Amino acid sequence: MIEQTGLLFTQAEQTRQLTARVLDADGAVVSRAVTWTASDPLDIAVDATGLARAVSGSGSSQIMAEVDGVRSAPLLAVVRSPSLTVKVHQVISITKAAYR
Repeated sequence: MIEQTGLLFTQAEQTRQLTARVLDADGAVVSRAVTWTASDPLDIAVDATGLARAVSGSGSSQIMAEVDGVRSAPLLAVVRSPSLTVKVHQVISITKAAYR
């Protein structure tokens, strides 16, 4: 089971370390090698240690952890740069002298 519930990156090249908890049939934590995969590594990639990295400036990827052929539920990772909106208003200053 991946311990994080989701990831949000705000720019390319940001990273986050993921962790997985592996349980046996009795629910006890066991130490096993975890294989990490990402559905779209061109947007968000994950390496063998679980380090997720935003590759592009926008997009998403489902990340899964697998142990002994058993896959976790996918974690949704999204990279989206915050949008910046600039509004320009024209200000006209009228003084009393303009009315004379």
